Amino acid sequence: LIIPDFTVFLNIAGSLGAGVIAFILPPLLYNVEFKETLKPCTKYCNWAIVAFGVVGCSISLANSIKEIIDGDTD
Repeated sequence: LIIPDFTVFLNIAGSLGAGVIAFILPPLLYNVEFKETLKPCTKYCNWAIVAFGVVGCSISLANSIKEIIDGDTD
């Protein structure tokens, strides 16, 4: 099989789905919706949350891909 364990697939789906829904989309949509009245500090904090979400999703995805390649399913 391509994916040795179903939990690895769930890890990939969770890292992408939950990370995007929890950390990336809300600040982006907030910046778009309130761009006229948004203070610069709030805008930069939102971008920091987006960056944190992208980094977290990337690390989790890389870890899941490494588990698939190595076959390391603890």
